[in-house]
Amino acid sequence: MIVEKLLSFVPGNSNDPEKRTYLVVLYSFLAMIFLVVFLSVTFFFIFMKGGESVKMPDLSGMKLMDAMIELQKKKLDAKVKLKIYNPSNSEERGIVIGSDPVPGENTKTDSIIFLKISRGEILNRVPNYVGKLLSDVEAELSPENEKSTLLRIKRPIIAAYCDKPMGTIIGQKPDLNSPLTKLTELEFIVSKGSEGQKIRVRDYTGLEYDLAINRISKAGLPFSFKIRRGTGENNKSGVVLSQTPGAGEVVPMGTMIELDINPPGEVPDNMVFNLLEKKIDEWPVNLKMRAEVINPTGEKRPLFSFYHPGGEISFPYMLEKNSLIIVYVSDHEVFRYPVTNDN
Repeated sequence: MIVEKLLSFVPGNSNDPEKRTYLVVLYSFLAMIFLVVFLSVTFFFIFMKGGESVKMPDLSGMKLMDAMIELQKKKLDAKVKLKIYNPSNSEERGIVIGSDPVPGENTKTDSIIFLKISRGEILNRVPNYVGKLLSDVEAELSPENEKSTLLRIKRPIIAAYCDKPMGTIIGQKPDLNSPLTKLTELEFIVSKGSEGQKIRVRDYTGLEYDLAINRISKAGLPFSFKIRRGTGENNKSGVVLSQTPGAGEVVPMGTMIELDINPPGEVPDNMVFNLLEKKIDEWPVNLKMRAEVINPTGEKRPLFSFYHPGGEISFPYMLEKNSLIIVYVSDHEVFRYPVTNDN
């Protein structure tokens, strides 16, 4: 009885054409409803599952490129959108100042990440540089900085004795907050330190040249080098042969120490010994500089820091062939010097 009733609902078992058509339409409609419900449930669970859950990293203070690399490590780089903000003139251009989601919040790897990027300082008036170090301002107004399109340091720079630390800007023209509508030259007066400051020169003869550089730099004195071959007993390789001013002399603070060194006796095949000589801009005071080297494999390491008034720079080096020496004032790159046998 039950089987017969069920069979009566099968379209092919019905002798009534109208009933058979009705059943076909009914079953087709029910099948469509079932398919829609099935697909909806399937897509719902796929959507709910989404990507892998990760914590949003703190990118504040990073440059945009570094932030993008950090997001890539977290697999959050697929959908990044930028919003440009200028909440404060103190913010550097192109720096991440916030994000959505906020740092520490759980998010999916396929989520859209909004990065809030600083548009940087809006420069329409002359900033106040009095009290800053000249080396820092040189870096701030370097050609790669956007400010250099509106501000440039006028040379020669005036220097005067003052109780402020050497290299401190003690006066400027145009004055603070003067309107800035075109390229403007800044006239600075820089401290030479207290008048009458003296220093007794130490004895650097007999020291290896790298040790001499280290000790002279700690004394806050600039240096220049020449290479000459020693003779007789005064022939130890790689050491200082003579110096001017001589050991024990009392000289004004900031006096240039000139040294002659004997070249090394043997130089390995993969190394180059030579004297770096380069002419750069001159300053009225000694600025703190630093030298770094990038070896042929791309590894960077510091060589030394030193003080110098610019002009002719010279110092010895023994480095791997095809290395690259980079010299900075503050964080501003001044020049690059390739290490080759041709130098």
